[in-house]
Amino acid sequence: MKRPTKTTTHTLKAECQACNWRSEAGNALGTAAQHHDTYGHQVITRIDREITYGDPHETNGQTTIHDALAEPTEPTATIPPSP
Repeated sequence: MKRPTKTTTHTLKAECQACNWRSEAGNALGTAAQHHDTYGHQVITRIDREITYGDPHETNGQTTIHDALAEPTEPTATIPPSP
């Protein structure tokens, strides 16, 4: 059985309990640690991860005939021959 399409997203958030400093970025774990090391404040970091299996264009994990026969939406580029 072919595994359906999978997408993964994640969000990192850090929040200082003493001064209300906040960070929401891919490097929030690092900046939270730096904030704690610099100021000694307690910082709570939240990691939210979402994994989705399946594609809304698939039916029961199988690609529909319409999807399999669909024309490309963008024209195909032509690569010129090398000199």
